[in-house]
Amino acid sequence: MSEGKKSYLRIILGLTGVVALFLLTHVYLILEIKSLSNFKKKKTEVHSLQKNVLNEKYVEIQKLSSEDRIIGIAENRLGLVRTLEQPEKLVIDKELVQKINKIVNSKYE
Repeated sequence: MSEGKKSYLRIILGLTGVVALFLLTHVYLILEIKSLSNFKKKKTEVHSLQKNVLNEKYVEIQKLSSEDRIIGIAENRLGLVRTLEQPEKLVIDKELVQKINKIVNSKYE
């Protein structure tokens, strides 16, 4: 073989190697992207399931803490009576409260 044909053959082999390297890199990246897409899909599904469970628990908490339920338990089980009247308003003198506070503090010092 002549020197020209050898250099031409080397160029062809070199270019073929570079193209093969790019193709292998491309295939690897596509497989990695598919793998990460599947991973993301699975995590999204798990997240939505956990979010649904959390929402169900919030609904259950709202049911258990509803005013109607608590009033029913208070009246039926505990025997409490709900008044319909407004409670009386107490008028307190601010100076009297301060005097009582001073007396109490002096007793416990």
